[in-house]
Amino acid sequence: MASDTNQNLVTEVIVELKKVIQEAREAPVEKESFWRFISYLEQLRPILDQLNTGNAPELPLRVQTVLNGIKGELVNFQSPLQICKSKSRLYLLTNCQEVVREIQKTTHGIGRCLARLPSVQSSPRRDSRMWDVGKKADDLAREMQQALFMVSASEERICLALEREASQSARHEDADSGVQNAILLDIGRELGLELDRNRGALFEQLQLLRRELADCRDRGQIKLLETIESMFQSWTLEPAVPHWHTIVEAGEDDTIAPFDTFLCPLSKKVMKDPVFLQSERTYERSAIENWFNFCRQQGRPSTCPVSGQVLTSTELRPSLVLRHTIQEWEQRNVAIRIRLATSRLGPTASGEEAEQALEDIILVADDSVENRRKLYEGLLSAVLGLWQRNVKSRAHLRSRAIAALRGMVVDSQENKDAVVDMGALKLAVQSLNSGVEKERECAVGLLYELSTYPSMSLRIGSEKGAIVGLMGVTSAHNGNAEISNLAEHTLLNLENVDANALQMAEAGRLKPVLARLCQGSEETQVKLAKHLSQMILTNTSKEVVAETGGKALVRMLSISPNAREAALGVLYNLSTLEDTAHVLIKAGVIAHLVFTIFSLPAPENLKEMAISTLANLVVVPGSWETSKVDKEGHLLYSEKVLHKIFGLLQNGSSLWKEKILQTLYGIACSTEVTDAVAANICSCGGTITLVNFMLHSDSNTRLNALRLLSLLSVRIGDDIAAALRSTLQLKFLKEVLQLQGKAVLEERVAAATILANIPLTEFEVIRVLEIDMLQWTVNTLQDCKSGRIGRLSGRAGCAMQEALLGILLHFARNSNVAILNSMRELYLFTLFQEKLMTHWTPLTKERSAVGLQLLSERAYLFTLRNPLQAPSNRGAFFGLCLFPSKTIRDLPEKCDVHGGVCDPNGTFCLVAACAISPLIELLEEEDDYGVQEAAVNALSTLLMDGVDIKGGVEQLAHAEGVQPIFDLFYNVRQGRLQEKAVWMIDRILRVEEYTQLYSSDQGLVKALMEARRHGSPNTRALAQDALARLSKTSSSHPPASSFRKMASMQRRDSL
Repeated sequence: MASDTNQNLVTEVIVELKKVIQEAREAPVEKESFWRFISYLEQLRPILDQLNTGNAPELPLRVQTVLNGIKGELVNFQSPLQICKSKSRLYLLTNCQEVVREIQKTTHGIGRCLARLPSVQSSPRRDSRMWDVGKKADDLAREMQQALFMVSASEERICLALEREASQSARHEDADSGVQNAILLDIGRELGLELDRNRGALFEQLQLLRRELADCRDRGQIKLLETIESMFQSWTLEPAVPHWHTIVEAGEDDTIAPFDTFLCPLSKKVMKDPVFLQSERTYERSAIENWFNFCRQQGRPSTCPVSGQVLTSTELRPSLVLRHTIQEWEQRNVAIRIRLATSRLGPTASGEEAEQALEDIILVADDSVENRRKLYEGLLSAVLGLWQRNVKSRAHLRSRAIAALRGMVVDSQENKDAVVDMGALKLAVQSLNSGVEKERECAVGLLYELSTYPSMSLRIGSEKGAIVGLMGVTSAHNGNAEISNLAEHTLLNLENVDANALQMAEAGRLKPVLARLCQGSEETQVKLAKHLSQMILTNTSKEVVAETGGKALVRMLSISPNAREAALGVLYNLSTLEDTAHVLIKAGVIAHLVFTIFSLPAPENLKEMAISTLANLVVVPGSWETSKVDKEGHLLYSEKVLHKIFGLLQNGSSLWKEKILQTLYGIACSTEVTDAVAANICSCGGTITLVNFMLHSDSNTRLNALRLLSLLSVRIGDDIAAALRSTLQLKFLKEVLQLQGKAVLEERVAAATILANIPLTEFEVIRVLEIDMLQWTVNTLQDCKSGRIGRLSGRAGCAMQEALLGILLHFARNSNVAILNSMRELYLFTLFQEKLMTHWTPLTKERSAVGLQLLSERAYLFTLRNPLQAPSNRGAFFGLCLFPSKTIRDLPEKCDVHGGVCDPNGTFCLVAACAISPLIELLEEEDDYGVQEAAVNALSTLLMDGVDIKGGVEQLAHAEGVQPIFDLFYNVRQGRLQEKAVWMIDRILRVEEYTQLYSSDQGLVKALMEARRHGSPNTRALAQDALARLSKTSSSHPPASSFRKMASMQRRDSL
């Protein structure tokens, strides 16, 4: 029973073994690997036979396990065998490595099973049968486990080549058709196919492979199939023979089609440089060189693509006889095509014939230089004639004619000259503006070919509209990038000529000119700079010139007189734009300009251009302030440099003086250095000079002097006032201001600003300005409001109103009785209030608030304190004009602040005029021009000595103005505003109700203590008084512990 079982198991293994051996012998691929595999199986057969003896005892369990394992490996291997039998040869070739891996896997598996048989040492010597089996199994197992199977060298080369081509295709890289054709020849040889004779066999293999991969999801396999199909489609195309070689005509002038020997097996084209290899096969030189390079990159030996022979030498020997034969064949066909084209390009030829002839010419010209020479001799005039006859019709013929001419002039200077001489250039420029895209493309192509020769570039540039037309093509948004790129390359060729570069600059293409300006010789730089100085540049162009050529232009200032003059012209042109001014200043232009103005012996016009440029640059703040102008490190606004600038005003033309004053004005405008500029001008005696220039005969010079004085008057008003007094020119400013219609608006604004900013005595107000000036100023402000002042609008209108308000402040400070009555009659208080509420500029609001303060301080003079009693002597004087049209019954109610009757129109009372609320609103303004300080000063008149403080506090409370004053004090920094805020708080705290209200306010106590520690002397004294009031109140009311602590700290600080 045991013997039967052994026999059945061994028999099953032997049956499977025979089946695998038989199917492996029939495998169509990997013969060598399968033969080795079969040899291993045949060595296994005797071992199995030895175990299959009928009278043998029962096999050990270990041996049975081994037999079952071998059987399983054989059964599993039948599936790969079936694939090898059912799949196409092309599939097996592309998956040959997978087939070999399956063979090796099965071989190693059987070897591992055999290795588990009882070894010789473990088998008892008396069991001779198992001892022999063990010895043979050990040797075979060792050999099978160490077996290595590899694909053939040719298969490996094909797989690597296909993987490379598939990878290139995935990256969208251009493939070499010759290399691909050589790979196909390798595939054909490996499959046993002759592709030159039987292309259909490979096509059938491809069809089978596509069906086999129909359900495949492996992207690599699919990409490999697509690559092979693409290669095969390229292979099956007709040979790439020029059209003009294959046309067959009826008659004696028939063209001859190329012989097969003329075609390269790799490129499928007629060979130009045929060479033959060691294998005696002939190829195009470039195609076979590419194949050899490919082989080297793949690390494979160089082979003959057609025969597959491995070459021991890659020497390429020219096939001279074949080359000459091909050339004779080509020239015969060319001559025939030229004769046919000539007959088809005549005036009587149809459009179809002409189009066919032009197509032939394009193909012939594309073939060789010799062909182009023959076409030029026979057909150039005919093609041009066709183009000229169809210049206004048949755009498709024009396009083909231009393309034909382009083909004829490639690499031929002679042909280019002839085409241009015959008028093709003008026609091509006209075609640049054609509405037909194909015609524009062909015209750009012709111009590009012509531009490749330097001598042609100048002729193209001199043709009217050529450069502008090409630039238009590059900037056109037509979606055709190819035309734009070709036009760009044409312009790059043309810009090598200076004249063309200048034309491009005129049209806005500045890069070529700037490149020469930065890198060219001095002569070139001077020429280009002079041209740029005369151009009208857009702001964008100015920025480009400054960024690219700014440093070169600055360097030119120190080269030579000619270079300096040319560079100054461009720099002046660029300095008018703020962005370019920053670039030029960074390049160091300031020092060169100052040297030209002060030190350099140069013509007057050159110095005027330098000072004009400097005037433009200093208008832009934030860049020039740190620029050093000499070796000593002086800055432009230093006293030494300003003294020199003022010295230049003594001589020169009016334009020269005007530009100097403009430069000084620009320097003084910089907020970073304006204080230093004003001080240095005073130090160098410039104030007197400027005052004298107010009387200059030239209007522009006079205006610039007035503008500069108006700017400086904010900071050195005392010095300007002294200079005006010493020269008796105060009245002149009034005359300029009132010369309406005879003085320019800017002069009047400047004169008004000076008068507003300089300090004037009461005598000067009365005798120089006079009361009529008060009337004129009020009327002018009313005209500004109604728009009757002419062109007074915008910034000029704001400046005039600010200045006129400043002039009114001179009158408001005056205590002259006549002036006071005039201010009442002109409702000056109401005017200040209106300007305060119209929300103009901060300075307007500040001066309006100051005006209200000054008038409010005099409100007690016009208050009727007891209308039922006889007025005092002073009251009798004012009573005559206080309420001239009112009876006692019509008088207003009594004023809580002034203790009498205040008429809202006739007095200067804040309460009667309802001006408290607008002033309180100003406490929230940003203090750029002292608006908050002016508002606090005006409100403080409600609490000053001589008025009812309690009534003033009540009016502030009624207008909800007490808390804003406290908030202002909490947030304000040290200075005059803090001092005034503490003064008002001290006055408010004099009212018992508010002292009690704020006595427990720890925030107020803390703020007052900080002011007492860190404020000015007056502020500290006022804060001390306020704290004392709070402390006194808290003594009558038991203070909180926190307040007692604050009071203790206060006493300690006072000690």
